Amino acid sequence: MKNKLCDVAWNLRKAREAKNFTQEYLAVQLDISATAYRNIENRHTQVSVRRLYEIANVLDISVVELLELSDQLKHSGPEAGTPERSAGTEPFLLTEKKQLEELTRQLADLVRRLSKQKRGKKRQ
Repeated sequence: MKNKLCDVAWNLRKAREAKNFTQEYLAVQLDISATAYRNIENRHTQVSVRRLYEIANVLDISVVELLELSDQLKHSGPEAGTPERSAGTEPFLLTEKKQLEELTRQLADLVRRLSKQKRGKKRQ
């Protein structure tokens, strides 16, 4: 069954290829084996939120852009180079996206609190 939701593994591959990075290069940057990284792109291993942020950092792309990459590239099926999506991908992606949104919200809150603390110390 084809799934129109973005496929994180496919997006990782496309973003990596756009930077002309090899899987081995990314693995070194992430301090993991090439096999471990290859397993992420081949969907043998589900990528964690933390690892997704690390990969996005190496690729110099935001996690949100990485999640939405397939829409940006306007690929919509195997005829356009998109791999077949598995039926079980949708719940996983929705969970991951919600976790990313929550982490992003928490990070923004933390930055606001730290900014207020810094301003408070300058006034003293």
